[in-house]
Amino acid sequence: MTFRFDALKFALLTLLCLFLQPQAATVCMAQESQSAKPVRELKMPTRVPDAPARQPRAPRVVSNVLLIMPTEEAKSTKPKTGSSVTKDAQKSAPNNAGDQPGDQPGDKAAGSVTRSGVTHYGAGATALNKAKAIKSNKEPTESPDDDEEGESEDLMTTLRTMGGQVVDTIGQGALTVWVVKFDTQDRFLKAEKQLTNDTRVKSLQRDYLYKTNIVDSSLLAVTPDDPYYASQWYFDALNVLPAWKLSKGGPNVIGVIDSGTNAQIDDLKNKCSSGFDAINRTDGQDDVHGHGTMVATTAAATANNGTGTAGPATLSNIYPVRVGYSNGEVSVSAIVRGIERCGQIGVKIINISSNGNPPYTFANRRFNRVLHEYLQWYHDEKDGLVFNSAGNSGTRDRTSRKPYLICVSAIDENYSLADFSTIGGPVWFTAPGTNIFCTDKSGHIVSVNGTSFSSPLCASVAALIWGAKPSLTNLQVERIMIDTSRKSKKRDWNAYFGFGMPDAEAAMKKALGTSKLFPLTRWPVK
Repeated sequence: MTFRFDALKFALLTLLCLFLQPQAATVCMAQESQSAKPVRELKMPTRVPDAPARQPRAPRVVSNVLLIMPTEEAKSTKPKTGSSVTKDAQKSAPNNAGDQPGDQPGDKAAGSVTRSGVTHYGAGATALNKAKAIKSNKEPTESPDDDEEGESEDLMTTLRTMGGQVVDTIGQGALTVWVVKFDTQDRFLKAEKQLTNDTRVKSLQRDYLYKTNIVDSSLLAVTPDDPYYASQWYFDALNVLPAWKLSKGGPNVIGVIDSGTNAQIDDLKNKCSSGFDAINRTDGQDDVHGHGTMVATTAAATANNGTGTAGPATLSNIYPVRVGYSNGEVSVSAIVRGIERCGQIGVKIINISSNGNPPYTFANRRFNRVLHEYLQWYHDEKDGLVFNSAGNSGTRDRTSRKPYLICVSAIDENYSLADFSTIGGPVWFTAPGTNIFCTDKSGHIVSVNGTSFSSPLCASVAALIWGAKPSLTNLQVERIMIDTSRKSKKRDWNAYFGFGMPDAEAAMKKALGTSKLFPLTRWPVK
């Protein structure tokens, strides 16, 4: 009897547990939903963007200008006074017409070239202070070896014969770039063709004018208070708030290479340096368009200050570099100067929210050989990371992925690929790119769309990682972001989302929880 009673009791208890289990599960799920929001998966698109039916037009070019990197053997010192490439020529060399200095791509060069012998400084907020050293550490325009003759003079003679004038020099040593302006378009085209196969020229490209990657923007009816960050849906998408328990991005500096930045708005006060104007080659800058201020506040707007919005890397500082014009275009030669400056003063993260339509994208070395030399130098020699908006063409870029250029596509609020986003081989990551709240240069809150804003959001996660563990190398930060990104259908990489969308909290935990992460290689991505 005892055995039969125990068996019956056990059976009744089993049935009771089965009956109560769904209710218990429901209660547990309700409690979990209060403490953590469910993780949403990236949605693979049903439509596959492809190349347009007709070849896109190439970007505009700064009037008849080539960027030329001479070989070490062919490289001369600065041209001698009296030649067609003196400092006076630099000051008076005409470009495209512009109404006011600094307003259009064709403004006159603002004086002689500023050179710097400043050595590399460590990462962190000190970069803002070290930037001041550039002002007082200039080398003479002329070199003491002006009287040397040889093959280098032959290259200068060749350029003069072609109708070219060196109106600027960027960089030093192996990174020396001559900015050469030709007097007619016909001579420009002939020189480009001839110099492409010249053994004295290491790299050559046109000084393209690219567009910023903003689709549209709208002024909000009311100016929200900072705590309204709940409307910034991308904080949940990137899992930012839990990450803030471990890092808020300090003391990193993000170089915003763009149209300039208004450092006086509330969300950037006391965290934005005077920066560098790479168009006029002067210290100090201003936002001539408005795009750069929106990008800067997307990445690092001050949180909990009772105004404006909040950026994921809220304790990071901004080093603004103006490379653009009032019409929204940016110059490749100015971008190269900006990368050089950031590398000189120890800025570890750069964001460039501009690009061209395939095949004329930054990732295509064929059209941007000189730019790639500087991107690789910054990555390999300066331990830096460059984040770049993939573009808003809505098509596929068939260029291969580059280890020194992190291109970012965009998703919408449904976690689907944004309909405007460029995809393809260069894509490393994706991030939110629609209905992004940020501040314009007038201090107004705007809602914007474009890969221009998915890129700085991705860069801000890198700033959080370096803030959590400053001793990491750029390769380690890359690997942490790759390993902790949220994948689409558990695929390691695809052309839409790259390696996935960064998960800030998971990245912080991996950065802090592992003392020896992995062996270093030049290209950690499989």
